[in-house]
Amino acid sequence: MLLTKYMNKVYANKKKTTQKLSWEKNDLCAIYINKYGNWYRGKIINLDVIQQMVTIYLYDLNETINQIPIKTLQILEESCANEKCGILRCALSGLVPLGTSDGVWPKFSCDRLIEELKKYPIVYFSRINSKEQNIALGNIWIKEIEMPRALEPLRERWINMNRFMIEQGFALNSQSEPEFNYSIISIENDKFVNHWLPPVRLVKSQLNAVVSYIDMQCHIYLQNLDDETLQILQLVSNELNEVFSNSQPEPINIEWSEGQSVIAQYHLDNMWYRGTIIKINEIEEKVEFTVQFCDYGNIETCTHENLRSTLYMTDIPQLCVKGYFSTILPMTKDRKWPIPALDFIHSMIVERECMVIIDEDLSTDDIYAIKCLKEIQQQLDVCQYLVTNKLAHFEYIPTSIIELADMGEEKEDDATDNNYYNDDDSGEIYDEDEQAYDDVGKTNDNGEQTYNNIGETNNDDEQTYNNTEETNSVHESTYDNRSMAGHSVDDKQWNSVHALSSASLMIPDEEEESGYSKFCLEANEVFEGTMCRITGPTSLRLVITKMGGADLSVTKDRMFNEMYNKCGTLPPLDHTVPGHAVTVIHNGLWKRGVIEDDGNSVFLVDFGTSIKLIKKNLRPCPTEFLELPMFTIDCQLGNVRLGDDADAKEVVNKLSKTLRGINLKIVGISESGNDIVGVELYNSKEEIAYQPLIDAKLLIPE
Repeated sequence: MLLTKYMNKVYANKKKTTQKLSWEKNDLCAIYINKYGNWYRGKIINLDVIQQMVTIYLYDLNETINQIPIKTLQILEESCANEKCGILRCALSGLVPLGTSDGVWPKFSCDRLIEELKKYPIVYFSRINSKEQNIALGNIWIKEIEMPRALEPLRERWINMNRFMIEQGFALNSQSEPEFNYSIISIENDKFVNHWLPPVRLVKSQLNAVVSYIDMQCHIYLQNLDDETLQILQLVSNELNEVFSNSQPEPINIEWSEGQSVIAQYHLDNMWYRGTIIKINEIEEKVEFTVQFCDYGNIETCTHENLRSTLYMTDIPQLCVKGYFSTILPMTKDRKWPIPALDFIHSMIVERECMVIIDEDLSTDDIYAIKCLKEIQQQLDVCQYLVTNKLAHFEYIPTSIIELADMGEEKEDDATDNNYYNDDDSGEIYDEDEQAYDDVGKTNDNGEQTYNNIGETNNDDEQTYNNTEETNSVHESTYDNRSMAGHSVDDKQWNSVHALSSASLMIPDEEEESGYSKFCLEANEVFEGTMCRITGPTSLRLVITKMGGADLSVTKDRMFNEMYNKCGTLPPLDHTVPGHAVTVIHNGLWKRGVIEDDGNSVFLVDFGTSIKLIKKNLRPCPTEFLELPMFTIDCQLGNVRLGDDADAKEVVNKLSKTLRGINLKIVGISESGNDIVGVELYNSKEEIAYQPLIDAKLLIPE
């Protein structure tokens, strides 16, 4: 920088008559580069006498420029020529290229090192060979500052990039480990930054938190509901997706290990998150990885292409903590929670704001004992509710006076048959379209993962945003919203879905094709809901969560509870007919569905997703469960159209990201037809929820 300023000053006053009369190859010169606006030192590496053009190597920039007119060259002043070159040629000590015998470094190793170094404003190099040699041999270092807690001093962490390249599988060690000259501090620091920090200990025994996930052991994952945690979650999300959105997959021969910290891509939204490999599954020639997303707790199956070994945001502790119910136990002899009970708990509290009281005496460094958990919106004491519904008992009650279920091998086989994780017939996982437990994204009030990743295919391998025909198999009837609004969810007389029998519905005759009623959304009528699937640039499917100020989640939970008690006793279907209403056991819970036209899949009418049809999992849908309308509705964004130059697929993707996970105010702008209703959607700030797409001219107002 100083040399450049000096040259600018010297050559600004230099007369053109001092130009050299003849130039030769390898001559040093001074040249003004217009794109940089500065004078630089150069070396002629090619000379075209006829065209009077030269090729110059700017050795302070490590850049070659062609077709430079000879007449623009100036003699390099001795005072400038004597200055040292600004480029340091260095090599990493103790490393050899991965997978090559010719000594040439593969592009993926170089790209990954550059990708990592670009994250830091300053990079340090320590030389270990003599200065007389042309290439400096040594170690590259980067410095991270650990953000301290209150009253703690700043701490520097130095990361050795030579070791990083070896540990991440981008280079091989050319020496034995003892010959590496690393200090104990360096080794500890490397270990420190190659693993996620544990969550910060809770400082209060009572707090408000959001339940982000429940695992198979009924461990409850909590995110502290304070401004700091929410801001950090958003910061981590933004940073990771900025860094990794266009990253290339790791080399195929990289070695992954259980317990390794990684950056992982979530399959539903294609976003990047911090995770840890907890299991490696080798199925024939295919390898899959079970990864836990450490800021949310959810456990997912990832492929090699979904993982990145380069870590980022390692200075931020994990943003969720793990707890368990310390005051209640499941109604089973082996004290394992059955899947239907887990689903029931999930539907009550996941993605809900809860008041949590911690029993500090029973808590450990790894897990918190939760002695009370109250869902704030419904003011529901979850432990008491589970006991009342005979899904749990208080731990102080002697088991001798309680009738406990025997969850032996037979029950476990039933759980498998009920398609909790996979279909026995194909071995394919169908849990991805509809998550029984919360994932990285948001869920609706039932805990069902409803939004789908753009570009995923349904069972017919059609793109999601093109699949707008699937609702045609549903019987076209409408539901009088006022009838439902008349039954408040707090109405003590409404103890079951049977109380809806007086509702104004259009139920088809038994001999006709069975079907469900639909919500009738009239012009200027306002509902609340969440987006579950984008079906086109201006079309989408929504889950209705509130109507007339009444929260529908309790209604749905009661319906699912009754279905759980009744549908399991029904005989299997003799045959399947497209368009017929059915109930289907999926993820351990009975759900309402309709057989789709292809006869190979079932559309879940309350969640807006499709699953593979497995005949043994189907039962007829009792009449009383046809009385409640479908809790999903197909909509068309009103008063907007696709931009003239906009790409439909890009709009679908951006619309999905914009609407995902937020509560929407749904305003009808046209009467409900047989298929799709025109709506406008508003966010919590009373703003058009998709205004960013309008501003970007991806959507055009009409």
